[in-house]
Amino acid sequence: MSLVALDKKNDEYINFLKKEYGFKSKKETLNFIVEKFRERQKFEVREDYIKKLKKISKGKHYSEKEVKEVLKSV
Repeated sequence: MSLVALDKKNDEYINFLKKEYGFKSKKETLNFIVEKFRERQKFEVREDYIKKLKKISKGKHYSEKEVKEVLKSV
């Protein structure tokens, strides 16, 4: 469970969407908004990450530390 403090305008907009779409709670409304954003979000893979993946696929492997660093940056 999370508590979220919204400014007045955003809170009013959440309430508007809640009524417009017939959601029962703000939680349901926020989940809807986040899901819509995730559907539209385009993930781009950085060039250095692609190069590292190509090296791995060719058999040139990295240490666990290097892999963790790459995963943190994604």
